[in-house]
Amino acid sequence: MQHGTSLADFVRISSATPIYRYLCVSEFGRLLEGCLRLTCPFKWAAGDNGDPWENLLFQTKVIRPDGVPLNTGAEGCKIYAHSWTTIPESDAMWRLYGQGESVKIKTSAGALLRTVQGRFRIVANQFITFKIGAVDYLRDDQVVDSYATIERFRERLDDPHEATMLKRLAYRHEEEVRLVAYDFDDRNRRPELGDLSIRAYPENPFHLDVKIEPHSEQPWIEEVVINPKLDSEQAALLVAQVTAKGFPREQIPKSNLYGRKNITLRLPDNASAS
Repeated sequence: MQHGTSLADFVRISSATPIYRYLCVSEFGRLLEGCLRLTCPFKWAAGDNGDPWENLLFQTKVIRPDGVPLNTGAEGCKIYAHSWTTIPESDAMWRLYGQGESVKIKTSAGALLRTVQGRFRIVANQFITFKIGAVDYLRDDQVVDSYATIERFRERLDDPHEATMLKRLAYRHEEEVRLVAYDFDDRNRRPELGDLSIRAYPENPFHLDVKIEPHSEQPWIEEVVINPKLDSEQAALLVAQVTAKGFPREQIPKSNLYGRKNITLRLPDNASAS
C-alpha cells in the first residue's frame, strides 16, 4: 500500500500549486536518474551566504530544572528540506541558484510530494514523514516569539516540519516552498537500520538522498527551461544533455527573460519627429 497525500501534508499551499526550482544541470541529471537530495537546514545556517536563523527551533537553549541543558541540536539533525519557489520567472532566482549551465524545472506541490511519498509504505517505513508548504515570512521578533515560551516550543516540537517553514522577512523575495522530511529514527546517521528508499551519509549527515522513480507513466517534472543567459551554442549543448537523459525536446524551451522587445511607432504624415 502506498502512502497517499492528505490535506494535512500541505501547509499554506494546495496540491495543484505550480512550483519551480532553479538548479545546475548536474543536479537535474541526478533527478532524472532517480535521486532527490534534501539538506539539513543546519548546513544552510552554517554556509557563507546562509541565514544563521535556519532551524532556529533546534538552536533554542532548553534548560532542565536541574540545570542540565537538553540537546535540541540532535533532534534538529533529523530534519531535511528541499527548496522550491512559486515564482515562475525571476532574474534574482537565476542569479542566485541558476549560475552557468543551469535550468529551471516546473512541477506541482502535489506531484512532488507524491513522488517522494510513493517510495515509503505506511506500515513498513514510517520512519520518514514528509510535508510540503509555503514558507511563512515573519518579523525577527515574531520568529523569536514563536519559541519564546515552553508551551510554544512544545507546540513547534510536536510538528517539526512546519517549524522549518519559518523565515525572516528579509527573504520574502524568494517566495519559497519547502519539501520537509523528518527522519525521526535518525536512519541517515544509523545506516545499520537500512532502507532501499534512502541513501545515508553517516560521514556527512547533512544530506539525505531519497530514491525516486526516474521514469513513470505520469512524469512529475512538467517542463525544463534553459538559463536565459546562455548563448545559442551553449543552450543547444545543454538541450542535448537534457534530451540525452530522456527528457522530451518539446518540453525544453529557453527562457526569454532577457529577450529584447522591439517597439515601432509610425508617425502620421503631418506629425513632427521632434
